[in-house]
Amino acid sequence: MSRFLLASYDVLSEIGLWLMFATFAITGWYAMGFGGFLLGLIIAFLFATFLVAPFMMLSDLRKTTARIEKMAQGAIEKKG
Repeated sequence: MSRFLLASYDVLSEIGLWLMFATFAITGWYAMGFGGFLLGLIIAFLFATFLVAPFMMLSDLRKTTARIEKMAQGAIEKKG
């Protein structure tokens, strides 16, 4: 179950980021027009950069580590 949750985290976070950008942009549009639209996108970008990106980097680090472990296992099996 935990592997399924970790595997689906990437997809869910990607969908969440797109929804966040769309929500901030649409809210800004209705509040202040085109300037609000741009401001909403900027705020969404900053929010994503400071709060969501670290979790995305951890997820990428987990994938990279798993890939390195798989390569190391393959190298060990070829020697043995």
